[in-house]
Amino acid sequence: MIAVLAFASGAWGRAPQQALSASPLDGYIAGVARAWEPYTTADGRVSDPLDAADTGDNYGVILLADVMLKVARRTDDSALEEAGTRIIASALTLPVPNDPFNLLAIAAVIHDGQDGEFPAGAWERVAGPLLQRAGQIGPPTEATCLTEAPCYDNWRLVWSAGASLLLSDNVGGVPGSLASNSVPAAAQIRTDLAMAVKHAGAPLEMAIAGEGTREPSRHTADGPAGMLAGPAAGGVARELSDPGAEPPAYELFSAFMLELIGEVNPHAITPAVARLRRQADRYALDMMAPDGQLSLSGRSLDQSWVQAAAAALGARRAALKPAEGGAWRAYADRAVSYLLAAYPIRADGLLPIVPGLSVEWNPSIMDGYAALNQYEGLTLWLLSDALAQWPRTEASRTSLPADSRELLADDLGSSGLVWGRTARVWWELSGRTTSGDPRSAQGLLAVKVGGASGWRDLLALRPRHPGPSSVWTLGMTHGRTATPTFTRVRGEGRRVVLTGGYRETNGRLLGRTTWTLTTTATGVRLNMSVPPKAMLHTTVWLAGIGSWRLSAPAATTTRGACLVTASGRACPVTIYWRNRRAAVLEVGV
Repeated sequence: MIAVLAFASGAWGRAPQQALSASPLDGYIAGVARAWEPYTTADGRVSDPLDAADTGDNYGVILLADVMLKVARRTDDSALEEAGTRIIASALTLPVPNDPFNLLAIAAVIHDGQDGEFPAGAWERVAGPLLQRAGQIGPPTEATCLTEAPCYDNWRLVWSAGASLLLSDNVGGVPGSLASNSVPAAAQIRTDLAMAVKHAGAPLEMAIAGEGTREPSRHTADGPAGMLAGPAAGGVARELSDPGAEPPAYELFSAFMLELIGEVNPHAITPAVARLRRQADRYALDMMAPDGQLSLSGRSLDQSWVQAAAAALGARRAALKPAEGGAWRAYADRAVSYLLAAYPIRADGLLPIVPGLSVEWNPSIMDGYAALNQYEGLTLWLLSDALAQWPRTEASRTSLPADSRELLADDLGSSGLVWGRTARVWWELSGRTTSGDPRSAQGLLAVKVGGASGWRDLLALRPRHPGPSSVWTLGMTHGRTATPTFTRVRGEGRRVVLTGGYRETNGRLLGRTTWTLTTTATGVRLNMSVPPKAMLHTTVWLAGIGSWRLSAPAATTTRGACLVTASGRACPVTIYWRNRRAAVLEVGV
């Protein structure tokens, strides 16, 4: 059976054809900041139009106030200045925080205020109470990853960035506070950075046409290369994300936190941390899709702050590393270009923090912790940081790894992801399930087809709620099931072969398997080997309305109800192969 199915299509992604000026970014930031003014109450609370029960007591509204005050200074907007000062005054009525995100937000506001980024009158009103509150913040005490020695996640770098900012601010502290004695805080920062070095992912293996080949035994100054030979390689890349689940969103967030620490607290950067900083930066460059998208699996999927963190990282690196500036300027351009296209400002002026909110105003399509007021503040703060460093339009831009005519990136050793490109097709897949979150499951993640109008997504991002799974699952006799885990990759962007094994739910290895992806003129063709007398099935989440061609010889298909995920409308098609030695699936335009 060959199925050709039609579904609703998403927008074409657009990679910038020319350098992006600061003006669109400035207007975007100012417009969204002003849109939050009506939601700021007289007592300084920020109500959340997506969740009426939200109290607005979070670090994001402090960062929102920071951006409001910076915009107010640039535009002489007294109403926005008043709203920003009310938010800060309200935040100072809450208990003294000791979490990393409020530490970062308060220290960032002080840093910007002392640098003259706010209207003079506003800073005079909030400086005293804000400095007093900052001087009361102590070390973390709650039982979280911050206080458990073997545990590492992005919170450690957030805390270290906040503490580094605080120690660089002119803050006097009460006894026992971070500001009163810098020695314990500095020691904790060193510990956190050492843990980041230890827990970063295995080196990314990568091959780019015309720039060398894989050389697993090759070593560079940064350690085992496992990737490209020659000066074009750019060095080793390692993912800096939360171990285990490895969500790509937190590679960008953690890389920016590490960048911030390095700039405000250079004494904390040991040679090992400096290497990690280069490696995480390189991974950020390598992971970007040709249209600028960065988050295709895991939690915090496709959230606006991920693109904003990339923009801030790119703008800072372009300013500080002139030798690599061309790539970082292109990276920042593309991150913002994707943001402006995929997250258009709503009629009420607000920013949809995932593209799906432009289709359905429903918080359930996002993670439960993703409050609108919180993540809009974080997004605007990161974008404001990017704007402050924004590259000149006339400055040179160079190509990125995803622009190569032939690309293969193998990150099975860390995130479990593999991605590649040939000619007009870019794709990404997951070789193994990294957590119980459906968005972290094994399967096909993305197929982008380029054309005269830009890049077009054939697939939607997977939903966060359990349902039809993208995992290629074996059904065997007596109700047993097995799923593949892939451990090796060979090939190139046009044809890649993954090898691994089918494992039952109890971990028992059932047998070896291969998964081959071949690009076509308008998409990809997949081939998975299947043991005898078994049924294999998987679900593909097609993007929107149009005529995507889904071909599955000798298989049956079941169309599920379309729903909205972080990326927009998503329509599941589940494909079943019964008693076949190979399962073949083709997705194209």
